[in-house]
Amino acid sequence: LCCRDVFQQQQQEQQKQHRRAGPLSPPHLISAAVGLLLLRWQGQSFSLITPVSSRSSKTLAANGHRLLRTSGSKIACSASGGDVNTPILRRDPTVNQLLQRWSNQQFKIFNRESGLKSKETEDAAAKRKAKALAAYGLVQKAKAVAQGSAQPKAAWHIPHMVEGDSFKGSIEHPDFNFGTSCDLTLTMTSPGEGLLASKSAKFEEQVQIKQDFPIPFDKGEERDTAMLTYLFNKFNMNWRNFDGPMPSELEHLSLEGLRLFFFQVADVEGFPGESEFQENVADPAKGMTKAEFRSFVLAEDPEYLEKSFKAIYTGRRLNMIGPTLQLDGDFHDTAKGCIFGLGTYNKKDGGLFSLRYVQP
Repeated sequence: LCCRDVFQQQQQEQQKQHRRAGPLSPPHLISAAVGLLLLRWQGQSFSLITPVSSRSSKTLAANGHRLLRTSGSKIACSASGGDVNTPILRRDPTVNQLLQRWSNQQFKIFNRESGLKSKETEDAAAKRKAKALAAYGLVQKAKAVAQGSAQPKAAWHIPHMVEGDSFKGSIEHPDFNFGTSCDLTLTMTSPGEGLLASKSAKFEEQVQIKQDFPIPFDKGEERDTAMLTYLFNKFNMNWRNFDGPMPSELEHLSLEGLRLFFFQVADVEGFPGESEFQENVADPAKGMTKAEFRSFVLAEDPEYLEKSFKAIYTGRRLNMIGPTLQLDGDFHDTAKGCIFGLGTYNKKDGGLFSLRYVQP
């Protein structure tokens, strides 16, 4: 059987177990023998995620040429997990596809345990509740619920991970704890380090924590800088080179990278032209600076990056790197407190893990 067939068979078996046993204690893990033989970990650097498919129909007209006098320095999110001075993590597209499949499966379990429908968000559930209340004549309560759901909410993980944070869940790997699912805890001991432990597996290991910087929720200079830094990371062609090391210089955007950005957000090919790029960049060989990007793109429409950011943002990732156990996961935006991901043990792939934030 191929990897995909094995994975599908295990999903079917898990569904049968769900029907027999009813709701499962969170977070449950399916067998790790999913045949993740296609995973390709490259040291501690993971390759690029596939581009998002959603695109805006908005196109950009040519701007003026006056440069904004803005600082190109980065703002560290000191009150949050991650640092905007550290490049965002890379991941192989095949790895990401498998991780997202696992994450979506765990999200369905999370929703069932939370009383939500299969793919329902909390906002959608609130609207459903408001509609039911209105049907029973409880108009004021329905309005209060509807108004609460209409308010934008910050992602739960923005303040995490920081020293003192604790997460609990489970892990399964063919070679870990004799291949049986077991408990897993993560305790942050410093901004960049943590302790992974499992009582049932009699395991404890210090790990290095690498995490993407969060995008601040409130509009303002810090959010704008974080979004711009994310863009300059993701569309830096050296960052996108899977076979090369993580670049240390991410302050410039090449013509190729800028064109790729506009193709993803506006479905426009070949924009800007080479002559227009050279006219708006002081050193075309180095590339466009953040200040020059602000002048070229944001001078005409200051909200352009805000409106287009959803089309390029692919979530927030983290790595937990220990001597024997390495975990690669995502902070799940919708499943509050949850981190889902894949792992290797003693340099062998095939691990699945799920963690949930423990309120202090």
